[in-house]
Amino acid sequence: CIGLARRGSLVARLAWIALTVYLGYAYANYAFDRLYTVFFLAYVAIFGLACMTVVSLLARLDVGQLAEATRAMPLRRTTAGFLVCTGLVLYAIELPILLARIPHDTLSGGTPFMVLDMALVAPLSILTGIWLWRRQAWGAALTGIFLIKAITLMSSFLVADYMDWIAGRLAEPAATLAFTVVLNQV
Repeated sequence: CIGLARRGSLVARLAWIALTVYLGYAYANYAFDRLYTVFFLAYVAIFGLACMTVVSLLARLDVGQLAEATRAMPLRRTTAGFLVCTGLVLYAIELPILLARIPHDTLSGGTPFMVLDMALVAPLSILTGIWLWRRQAWGAALTGIFLIKAITLMSSFLVADYMDWIAGRLAEPAATLAFTVVLNQV
């Protein structure tokens, strides 16, 4: 992937960025978790390096070329709608969980996943969908990154869910089956 990106492949460059975003997202969760381990400083370093790498790669991305390459994207509006709905669904799922915990003065607040989702992933997903709908260059650039990240994230969650299912620990198999169907449509 990195080799192809360095030789000028736009798809490989988007994949590289998306996989680095996924890596940063995962290690941000480990770094922000309330359980500190001997790996804490490694988590922080990997998260920081992933963030710097993504910023560097985005700064060198030719968004005009990407916008031109996706001008005739057959499912542009459908994809834009999917991105907007994804952001809204994240809010719809996670916000009630957090709001239900506030009046109870519980130490069990949100997870790092929820913080990242509500502060970054959901609003950027909505904004990317709007930009894609309007055919703005950054909409085209970020769409590929979001879709690749969605596929990698959903795949990793599904692997964990199926492992829990096999071990008899999965609480809601219907959600796992629904995610499997959605992932196969992407």
